[in-house]
Amino acid sequence: MGNTNIEKALSYIEEYLDKPLTLAEVSQKCCMSKYHFTRVFKKVSGRTFKEYHNEKRIEKAKSLLSESFLRITEVCYEVGYNDISYFNRIFRRYVGMSPSTYRKQLQDR
Repeated sequence: MGNTNIEKALSYIEEYLDKPLTLAEVSQKCCMSKYHFTRVFKKVSGRTFKEYHNEKRIEKAKSLLSESFLRITEVCYEVGYNDISYFNRIFRRYVGMSPSTYRKQLQDR
């Protein structure tokens, strides 16, 4: 039962990356309690819901930074963050550098 629901959750997260999803919302979509969803999600994906959600958002942000001419603020909003400083902090945590440094390194290659 759990894996099918988690697959549904993973698809839902991918589809709504630009939205501020909550654990409650996604677990409800899967017809699971937040607590059960949290345990099963971590077991199946190896990450917490928040870690997975942030990773997917940052992957999309990296793609947008490399393939588009969007400003960093626009990329921030495009991947569902509403606060540029929070986006910068999360991006740096996952990538090891700021979005502007990341883009500059891509352009220098």
